[in-house]
Amino acid sequence: GAILDTLAGGGGALTGRPARRARWGPPLAGGRLARPRAARAGRGGEGRVWAALLGPVVRRPLVALLAGAAATVALAAPALGMRLGTEGKETFPDSIPAVAAYDRLVAAFPSEGPAHLVLVRGENPAAPLRKLAAATRGDALFAQDTAPVVRVAEDGRTALLTLPVPYAANSPEAARSLDRVRSVLLPAAVEGTRGLDRAVSGEIAYGADYAAHQERRLPWVVLFVSLASLAVMYAAFRSVVLAALGTVLNLAAVMVAWGVLTLVFQGTWAEGLLGFESLGFVGSRMPLMVFAILVGLSTDYQIFVVSRIREAVRRGVPTRAAVVDGIAGSASVVTSAAVIMVSVFVSFLFIDRIEMKQLAVGLTVAVLFDAIVLRAVILPSALALLGDRAWWPHRPSEANGPTTPQAQAPSPADRKLLV
Repeated sequence: GAILDTLAGGGGALTGRPARRARWGPPLAGGRLARPRAARAGRGGEGRVWAALLGPVVRRPLVALLAGAAATVALAAPALGMRLGTEGKETFPDSIPAVAAYDRLVAAFPSEGPAHLVLVRGENPAAPLRKLAAATRGDALFAQDTAPVVRVAEDGRTALLTLPVPYAANSPEAARSLDRVRSVLLPAAVEGTRGLDRAVSGEIAYGADYAAHQERRLPWVVLFVSLASLAVMYAAFRSVVLAALGTVLNLAAVMVAWGVLTLVFQGTWAEGLLGFESLGFVGSRMPLMVFAILVGLSTDYQIFVVSRIREAVRRGVPTRAAVVDGIAGSASVVTSAAVIMVSVFVSFLFIDRIEMKQLAVGLTVAVLFDAIVLRAVILPSALALLGDRAWWPHRPSEANGPTTPQAQAPSPADRKLLV
């Protein structure tokens, strides 16, 4: 769905939109033909506000860069302690009658809760499973209200043992019981036998294995998408520095989102504020989903802003003044996009699923942080420090094409921004 939506949007931008402009001319703005962007960028009320806000950033770029980096690290650092778990029945609030009834049922009859499914195939498969069942008696990690039952297939070569667990499927106790079965009890039960195939499945194993799979594969996804973003940025601006800077800012937004998710949902301090019960982990699908959405949004922001900066440089504006001109000129686009996205994401907070609340908090904070800190503090300060080196390996005129005869020299307002 996301791929089709992107293709449709790109196709419309390359066909329908140019066709409308060719048929009806420049778009109308407030009843009048819109003025060329170069004539109005940075001159309107919003542009002047942004220029005033960016003034201290470009005048003290090193201080601004260090402050922005410190804020980024502070919010992203908790991601290093992120624990993943698979969402299940426990992600529904107890206010739902069916969930409350299920919790009472499991509390009264622990054997009706989640269970490990232990399967053995080979000669006389039931014997090791009965030995395993006997080893769990008296162990608090396993339900004790009923005796585990071994079922044998008709051919006598496959047997299945169900080991109920009196804890939530995503709880630390359930994880310890799974580890105990896989690493201690089952190997001990089949010791001395040959030719037996064995496996442990069930709701608990599914959640643990899925989370482990995500943890193993997520770095490869991040690497692939980052390299793709790097290539796209370089193709757009012909600058290795800008491509690398854009990729780093994308990853910074993602790390901030992951850090906030860890800080909010692995603890209990925000339960009353957001209306959830902490499970002590972040949903295993959340990091990948947040990463995919944020990279798309962050890349859009980067292209909007840097394109305006490049246009200013092509008009002959020095790089430092062009940074202010470009960001002020694109501020309305970035701000509008951020407002729309935040409005959508905040609405997820009112859904009684902790996964949706995690998505809402992670994306809302990251989008606001991206628009305010990454694009308005770190990006301009980094470009101000780099100067013309930001366009390496080409000089600005080479990276952006030849200057047209109508190119404008820096206006008095542009020169004033450099003071």
